Amino acid sequence: MTASEQSYAFGGFRRNLSWQLDRAYYFFAHWLMVVMLSPPLRVWHRILSMSRLPAHSKNAQKNLITRYRHLLHQDVENVAQGYYQRDLLDFPFRDYTQLLPALVGDFPRVFLRKLLNRYQELPQNENLAGYPHYYTRNFHWQTDGWLSDRSARLYDAQVEFLFTGAADVMRRMAIPPLVQSLQQQTQPIVVDIGCGTGRFLRQVGQSLPHAQLLGVDLSPAYVRHAQTLASLKATIYCENAEALSLADESVDAATSVFLFHELPKAVRRQVAAEIWRVLKPGGQLIICDSAQLVESSDLSEFLGDFARLYHEPYYQNYLQDDLEKVLADSQFTVLSTRAAYLSKIVVAQKPAHILKS
Repeated sequence: MTASEQSYAFGGFRRNLSWQLDRAYYFFAHWLMVVMLSPPLRVWHRILSMSRLPAHSKNAQKNLITRYRHLLHQDVENVAQGYYQRDLLDFPFRDYTQLLPALVGDFPRVFLRKLLNRYQELPQNENLAGYPHYYTRNFHWQTDGWLSDRSARLYDAQVEFLFTGAADVMRRMAIPPLVQSLQQQTQPIVVDIGCGTGRFLRQVGQSLPHAQLLGVDLSPAYVRHAQTLASLKATIYCENAEALSLADESVDAATSVFLFHELPKAVRRQVAAEIWRVLKPGGQLIICDSAQLVESSDLSEFLGDFARLYHEPYYQNYLQDDLEKVLADSQFTVLSTRAAYLSKIVVAQKPAHILKS
């Protein structure tokens, strides 16, 4: 072996060793979060329920742990397959730690809101007339609903606490099918419907740097927050997904993350129809949303807890309203559905050849 070959081989060894160490740290950090966050989360849920929640069966707990383990392994496998870079695996501990005082300080207000059933306790200076009726409420009992800069600033940390550090991981499961659907295109246009804080769009941008990214959300505060993300190169604008301003057949792919479970049944279909309208023929829609009973009956105990504890008025209906049927009602062809811990990833396509009536 020549000196250059030896150097190349040693470099490969170092890269492999670095990756193995990264993997080990990744698994350690996530399981540590589960250990550290689960006890306070259980206490919080007991406080919210104002009584003892029904105990989960051992089989249900075992299934949940298995699902979580599969999610983590899929995350690192996606990096190995080149769907996204390893730096996406880094958890923002510092950012969320800085928010800890505000998060803890908000707990009493959330509890009081739930105790008094004040699910429409929204900012007084906000003109609610321009929002649909189903939107003007405190989803999850969170302060200000979706309608303040403070809500947008705290949202991602709150969701990570709820999912013990797995929220970003579940979101990332939508990236591989998106990358696969666009791998033959040089400058695809991708729109994220209900983009919220822009966190998922930023991850997409790192995986598809050649794509033109658009984000749509109904909350001006969340749009403002997304626009401040320094590493997010996307056009974010505020509008209702039921009536998008995008032209017919103008985007190559669409994504939606944790939106459909917060919509009434008829609105789910209206939003799906709008996405179908703006997609080019052959374009794909990738959805990451809560698991449903049709494919995740083993999670019924945990999904039932969520419905009981948090203000999610459309969630019970969502659990029964199979997303595959929602999309089929809007003329999509469902290509795949895959479980991802407490979520599911649905990939659907607008037919490449559409018969005109």
